[in-house]
Amino acid sequence: MIRNSATELMQILKDMEQFHVPMDDFAQALWRLSTVDALPGLDLSREYSSRGPTFFGLHDLGHTVRVAFWVLYLVEISNRLGYPINNDETLAVLYAALIHDLARVDDLPGGQHGLDAARRYRPVLEGHLKPDLLERCLKAVEIHGYKDEPLLPDPVWMTLKDADALDRARLGPPGHWESCDPSRLRLPVLTENTPVLEACLSISRLLLDFLDPRKSEPGICAQAVDMMAQRLINGSNGTDPKMREAVLLVTDRLLTG
Repeated sequence: MIRNSATELMQILKDMEQFHVPMDDFAQALWRLSTVDALPGLDLSREYSSRGPTFFGLHDLGHTVRVAFWVLYLVEISNRLGYPINNDETLAVLYAALIHDLARVDDLPGGQHGLDAARRYRPVLEGHLKPDLLERCLKAVEIHGYKDEPLLPDPVWMTLKDADALDRARLGPPGHWESCDPSRLRLPVLTENTPVLEACLSISRLLLDFLDPRKSEPGICAQAVDMMAQRLINGSNGTDPKMREAVLLVTDRLLTG
């Protein structure tokens, strides 16, 4: 399955280039994900080690890591296609992605855990985000589990919402009532670019085969990216030389060993 998933993923990334989204944007998002462990103020592995109830549930460590990836990839392609999200906003939504489910006590739908997480992690993040960005970050966390949304668009809460929604691929196949509903996505890079939207939906399904860390330990994001790179390389063995070359171009900067 990994072999087929690797070639399918790479073909999608190659196809996206005709819509002005180079494979390097995907590689850059993965590389940035590998550096997330070094973000000051928050040790994701320690936070998950202390949780317990939903560690192997629907909102587990793998979900959080994939949402962080989607934040970074959506930022890359948004900036690429003329929908700017600046570095401060990216940092705010990345922190939001890391904490958004850390106050969960179960896998049930609802928004209370977002309110609880925002309250719990406010003092943790206060020294690491500018005051206005802190409020935007915490607002994104507070509302991510609710259907009602703020009247004013903001790339911080919109990116978290869409990143979280794209990982609903883990809940069911396309068209399933629990899977990602593309009509509810918000970022203009998706709503105004149908081929990019469709590609992201396909990637979200395949990402489950590659980016699914289970063991909470220091350096978890870097290890998850390293494992994904190895799986892509292994899955491309024996394939068309051009496909193999594309895999190596994506994974070259990712391997730590």
